[in-house]
Amino acid sequence: MDATEKSTGRAAPNLPFTLYGVTRTQPSYTGVTETHGKGRVEGITPGSYAVQSNDPLRTFDPVQHQITIETGEATRLSVVVQDAASVEGRVVDADTQEGIEGVGMFVLRANMPRFRWASVQSDGQGYFSIPGLAPGTYEIGVGERPLNYGLGGVLTDFQTIRLQPGEKRE
Repeated sequence: MDATEKSTGRAAPNLPFTLYGVTRTQPSYTGVTETHGKGRVEGITPGSYAVQSNDPLRTFDPVQHQITIETGEATRLSVVVQDAASVEGRVVDADTQEGIEGVGMFVLRANMPRFRWASVQSDGQGYFSIPGLAPGTYEIGVGERPLNYGLGGVLTDFQTIRLQPGEKRE
């Protein structure tokens, strides 16, 4: 497999991927691209497979590819890795409009509400940035605990956002 990044056209190194058999009797195979964006899996049982990235922050465009493995033949696949999206913002005091330091911002994948996708704390001026998000739907909210305390405690002010490839949401 040859993997390249959509925005730069450069090789996409260290990208884990899986070939999923399309029938229940077929096994799955995994691999990782090397420094030059090339990944190789040998000994695959002939048949049809769906191929997708195992890295939640670097998905294929389109997300899944279909390939057919023939007996005794090498099959080549070239994929493009979608550009990551990001969320940036500022937490301010409602009365003074001054930035608030140390507020925990949490991003949760919309279909996995108990799983923290990313979290950061606002800086000294109240700004925060959450880069490297895969395109998709997320819930973003404010937490009462700092970054290293996980999701324990109260999360408030949730907003649903849908991020497109390469989008920078403020």
